[in-house]
Amino acid sequence: MQGNYLENHELEPDIEIYNTPESQLKGEDRQLEEAVKVMLQTVKK
Repeated sequence: MQGNYLENHELEPDIEIYNTPESQLKGEDRQLEEAVKVMLQTVKK
């Protein structure tokens, strides 16, 4: 088996977005929205 054993190792996200309690109550997911935006920008290149 090759690769890194990642159990019990903290992984940092590439882009940090905080979901506020207010946005969660509205059913919004700012993390998902930003991820899709970045992905679409990458695909356009």
